[in-house]
Amino acid sequence: MRQGHWCGRIRGAWTALSAVGVIACSSTSYELGHERGGAAGEGTGADTAAGGSSGQGTSGGKGGSAGKGGTVGDTGSGGILAGGSAGTSDNAAGSPSDATGGTSGTGGDTVDAAVSELRRDVTKLDLLFMIDGSIGMAEKQARLARAVPLLLHRFTNPWCVVDGNHVTVAADADGNCAEGKREFQPLRDIHVGVISSSLGDHGSNDICSDAQSQVNGVDDFYDDLAQLIPTVRPNLGDQDFLSWGAGSTDTDGFAADAGAQLTAVDEKGCGYEAQLESWYRFLVDPSPIAAITNDEQNSVRGVVNAVVLDERARFLRPDSAVMIVMLSDENDCSILDENGSQGWLVGYKGGVTTNAWRMPRATSACASNPDDPCCRPCGGGITAPAGCPTDDQDAACKKTNNLTQPEDALNLRCFEQKQRFGVDLLYPTSRYTAALQDSLIDPRMTGQMVPNPLFAPDAGGAPPRDRSLVFLTGIVGVPWQDVAQADTIAPNEPLQFLEGADLATTGRWDVILGDPDDNVPPSDPFMAESIEPRTTGATNPIDGTAITPPASTALNPINGHEQDVLDARDDLQFACIYPREPVLSPEDCTANPHVCDCNADEFAKHSPVCDGVTATSDGSQPYGKAYPALRELQVLKSLGGNGVVTSICPKSTTTDDPANDLGYGLNPAVRAIGDSLASVFSQRCLARSLPLDDSNRTTARIYEARKSADDCACLASEGRLELDDAGKSHLPGIEQQLKNAGVDPTGECICEIAQLDGDAGDSCRNDGAPASDLHGFCYLDPSSGLGDPALVAACAGSERQRVRFVGDGVPASNAMTFVVLPYDPTSH
Repeated sequence: MRQGHWCGRIRGAWTALSAVGVIACSSTSYELGHERGGAAGEGTGADTAAGGSSGQGTSGGKGGSAGKGGTVGDTGSGGILAGGSAGTSDNAAGSPSDATGGTSGTGGDTVDAAVSELRRDVTKLDLLFMIDGSIGMAEKQARLARAVPLLLHRFTNPWCVVDGNHVTVAADADGNCAEGKREFQPLRDIHVGVISSSLGDHGSNDICSDAQSQVNGVDDFYDDLAQLIPTVRPNLGDQDFLSWGAGSTDTDGFAADAGAQLTAVDEKGCGYEAQLESWYRFLVDPSPIAAITNDEQNSVRGVVNAVVLDERARFLRPDSAVMIVMLSDENDCSILDENGSQGWLVGYKGGVTTNAWRMPRATSACASNPDDPCCRPCGGGITAPAGCPTDDQDAACKKTNNLTQPEDALNLRCFEQKQRFGVDLLYPTSRYTAALQDSLIDPRMTGQMVPNPLFAPDAGGAPPRDRSLVFLTGIVGVPWQDVAQADTIAPNEPLQFLEGADLATTGRWDVILGDPDDNVPPSDPFMAESIEPRTTGATNPIDGTAITPPASTALNPINGHEQDVLDARDDLQFACIYPREPVLSPEDCTANPHVCDCNADEFAKHSPVCDGVTATSDGSQPYGKAYPALRELQVLKSLGGNGVVTSICPKSTTTDDPANDLGYGLNPAVRAIGDSLASVFSQRCLARSLPLDDSNRTTARIYEARKSADDCACLASEGRLELDDAGKSHLPGIEQQLKNAGVDPTGECICEIAQLDGDAGDSCRNDGAPASDLHGFCYLDPSSGLGDPALVAACAGSERQRVRFVGDGVPASNAMTFVVLPYDPTSH
C-alpha cells in the first residue's frame, strides 16, 4: 500500500500519527495432486525446455515460465487430477475446472521427470460459519439455519449420481441408490463451528466499545473476539463446536444445534463487520489478540487470546477438508489491528458521548485514482511529494483539512477510505488470499514470515494439509442473476450458482467485481458502491435490468430502485433486495427502529424495501437488502475453483417444501457448498492414464516421505525400496515438493514404494481384499485391461484409473506420497 504521513488533532493535542505501511508523522486410494509449474529454461541454441508439469491439485497450476533462447518448448500439461486437459499454447487454459497450461519454454535442458503429490482419501470436514452479527441480519441468519439441514444431510447421507449427474435423492437406509451410486461415502467425522463478524472497537474505546454499550444501556455483542459462539453467548450447551462422529445418527438434531448457534449470533454486533479478519483470526493468525488499545497515536496490541488458540487446536485437524462459509449483507471492514498502525481511528469520533472528531480529507488526486502518488491526506504537516500540489494549491485541501460531518458519516467509515481520507486503514485483501493458499504468511505485516497453521505439519506427525482442500464460500451481496447458471435464471427454474472456475470462463468476474487493482469498476451497475443514486438506465449485463430512480413506483427485479440521499449521507445504494420472511409491520418498526429501515424519519429516502411509510408515520418493511460485497469477492476470485460465490438475496422465497426444494431461500447456496466439496470426498482417482511398459507395468514411480525418529530404513518386506540411481535423480524434485508444502526435507525418510507384479500384482488389481502379506502398489486401468472395473466403480465420470496401495502401513500414516512421471517428449 502506498500511503502518506498524516498528523491530526487527537484529544486536544497535535500528534504525529505513524503506522506500519499505513500512516506515518489398509487398502487406501490416492490421487495425483499438488504440483507447481516448471522453472524457466536457461539454455541456448535448439535445446527445448519443458513447460510446467502437472497442475496444482484439483485447481491446477500454472506451467513453467519461458526459457531464454532456443526453439519454442513444450507447453505445461494440465493437472493429472480430476478436472481439465492440458493447456496447448502459451498461457492456454485447460478446461474450466483445471489448471492454466504452461507458458512456452525456449531454452534449457529437457525435463526428465515430473513430480506430483498423491493425496489421500479425505474423510474429515471442518466447517466454519462466519456470521455477520450486525443490525438487519437476524432474518438472514434464520434463512441460513433453515438451509443447513439440507447441507448436513448431504454429508451424512450423500446424494446419488448417475453418469456424473446428481439425482439429488439420498440413498436408502442400507446405502443403496435407486439409480446410480452415492457421490461419496457418508462422512463420519465433521466439526461445525460458528464465529461472528464482531471484533470490537479496534482500540478506539469509542464506537463498538464496552463504554458505548454501557451508554446504550443494552446487552450489545460488540466484541466476540473471533471465539466460537458458545463461549461468548450463554445457553448454547457445553460444546463450543459441534462434532459428528462414527456413532452419530441424528442428523436432524445435529443440524438443529448448528442452526441454534447460527441464530445465536444475533444482530447486536459491531457495524464495522470484519467478515474476513474474523475467520483469519480464528483459523490462521498465530497470535490472535484478546484486546487492542491506542497510545493516542498508534494501535497497541494486547495479549494473545489463549481461548482462540485452544479452540483452533481442537477444531482444526491437519487431515481435514476446510470450508469457511461467510454470511453477510455488507462489504468487509477488516480494520488494521497492528502495532504502529492507526486502524483505531476508524472507530473514533471523539468519545462515546460526543461526535466531534472527523477523518482527514483526501487530496484531489485520490478521487480519480487512489494509487496516484499525489493521493494523500490533507493537512497534518505532510510535505507533498515532488510534482504534487501542496495543501494550499490542492482544490480539495483548500476546503478544510478534515471532512465535515456529512462527508464523514460514521456508518460509512469503511467505504472507499483511500479515495475519501487519503489513507487505507483496512487490511489488504491479499492477506486473506495468502492465508488460504500459502504455507508461510506475514500476519504482523513486518516481513517476518511464519508457518501458516492451515498448512503447517502436524506436531503428531501427520503431513500438512493440501491447499486444494481449503475452500471459502461467500453468501454475500451480489445479484443472484449475476452468478446463476444461465439455464436457471428463468422464473420457474430452481436456481443453481456458477462454480468458481466458471465465473472466470464466462467473464462474470468483470461483471460483479471489475478489476480493483486497476480501479476498474464492475460492469454491473448494481455492484457499484455509491452514496448517490447510480445512473438511471444503466443495465445489468446478464438480464438487462435497468437502474431505476428513487421516484420509481414499480420495483425492478434486482434492487427495486435507487434511494434518495438524506442530509446525513450515511447509506449506500443496494446491490439487491428480496421479500423478507417475516415482513416487519409498522408496529415492529416503531418498536425497533434500529432494525427497521422504514421509519418516518427516513421517509425522504424513498427506500425500495419499504411500504406505507410517510413523513409522520412508520411503515412496514416487506423487503430485505444487501450491499455490494466487493472485498469478499476479491478474495473469492483469487481462490479460483476453491472460491464459492453465492447471493444472500434469494431468488425464491416461497415453497411448500423448504427442506427439500433446491431452489428455495438459501438452499441453492448450500447446494453450491456441497457441490464444491463432493469431489473432495469422492474416491481419489486419476483424470488420465499413467504410462505403461511392455509388460503392462506403469513406468511411473511412487515415493514415500515420512518422519523417522530412527535411522531411515526402506524394507522390502514392508513394500519399500532403497533409492536406485533413477530414484536419486528424482530426489531434488521430491524435496522441492516437500518444501513447497512447508516440510523440511532433512527430517524425512524417503523410500520408493514397490510396484507389485506377477500373482501379487494380479491380486492387487482384482481382489477386493488382497492377501495380508502383500505390501506395495498397483495401477488400475480397466480400460487397458488392468484390473477389475468394480475397483474403480466409485470413480467419477471418465476417471477410471487408480493407484491402489495394499498392506498395513503402506504408505505410513504420517507420510506424504509422490508420483514421478518420466518425461516423454513424444507425449507433448
